[in-house]
Amino acid sequence: MVTASPAWSWHSPTQVLAGHGATEALGTKVRQLGRTALFVTDPALETADEVRQHLARAQIRTHLAVVDEPHPSLAAVNLLCRTARSARVDVVTGFGGGRCLDVAKAVAAGLRNPGLLDPAGDNWNNSHGLVAPGHHGLRPCLPSVLIPTTLGTSSEVNAVVSLTHQSRKKLMLHGLLRARLAILDPVHTRTLPPQLVLSGTLEAMLRLAVPMMTSPHPAPLEDDLALALLGRLLNEGESLASGDTTDTIRLRIAKASAATQTNWALTGRDPRGHRLWYLTNDLAALAGVSKMSAMAAALPHYLSRVVSGDLRYGHASRLAELGHRLFHTTDAATAADSLASLVSRWSLPHDLPPALDPHAIAASTWCSWGQGRPYLPDFTEADLEEFYATVLAAFGQSTVCADRSGNICCCSEQPL
Repeated sequence: MVTASPAWSWHSPTQVLAGHGATEALGTKVRQLGRTALFVTDPALETADEVRQHLARAQIRTHLAVVDEPHPSLAAVNLLCRTARSARVDVVTGFGGGRCLDVAKAVAAGLRNPGLLDPAGDNWNNSHGLVAPGHHGLRPCLPSVLIPTTLGTSSEVNAVVSLTHQSRKKLMLHGLLRARLAILDPVHTRTLPPQLVLSGTLEAMLRLAVPMMTSPHPAPLEDDLALALLGRLLNEGESLASGDTTDTIRLRIAKASAATQTNWALTGRDPRGHRLWYLTNDLAALAGVSKMSAMAAALPHYLSRVVSGDLRYGHASRLAELGHRLFHTTDAATAADSLASLVSRWSLPHDLPPALDPHAIAASTWCSWGQGRPYLPDFTEADLEEFYATVLAAFGQSTVCADRSGNICCCSEQPL
């Protein structure tokens, strides 16, 4: 019996300009979109003024917006919207890491749709981790032009924005958030430490690998596209880890990372299939570490559950397919070990601080992504607590957690 694939649609309005010196076209490209730009950037970027000069030479007025919050807030974005509206901004540019690009996208959408960012609205005043407004009554947003200085998030081409509201991180998802133009120029990632480039490489790999594992049925075209990108990211990561830190390698990784969200590799799969992301989002926030540090810490434990046959985490047969193409093995356990070993081989940060409470992490995750919602289907709060206790125990943290029957169990120290 052949299982019919669900219907899907795909659209990306973002033009990508990639290559050495691509930034030289910034002034010309932005002038085609507007005359007054909000320039959103990071205060630590010494090259921001140089990039801004491209706009000045094209006779584009710019208003500087510096993102100094480590986790940009909804309130700060609304304040920027008011400033930009007063300045009659008609195009938004973002230059920096993921948080700067997220702010630029949110402002571009909010200037035309104030209700989208209304803190009193139902989308923001709930415990959900996801903000997914409908399309009714929304206007096309202002055009945005994004230039990333980091690798891995692919914020420059995706339809996602991460903002905090009432001390909780919220993920806003809407097609209006996609940029009009993304510029990938390796000159802007040249000073990024190799470890951060490799962390971004693994982030892009997991964006493809985990949804493939949580999709039970093969999808020949989409699987081939995903595996080709995974292979490219793996090869470039290995080259960089071996000492090749050239602009060429960085540009290849940037293009492959962007391609994870601008081709059909993820189409037809469950859009909520990146279970590892949902499991580590609140872990990262409560631990005070980066998203990728939390993901790297949890990765071996996540994969071991896939191998064990727990379908909530993924399918071992799909992990074996991934292993066959990437690591020349058809054994799911060996594939899991090979993928998890990238954390140590690439010297990626993955430590968690002491004294974390698995119960508190589980409660936060359950509030954001559980409670019967489709992000973590079939998980109970006790299941989440048991998973976090296992992850924390690998770092020598003796914890107490509830097992699946609701009983109390002790989780002792065990090696990573």
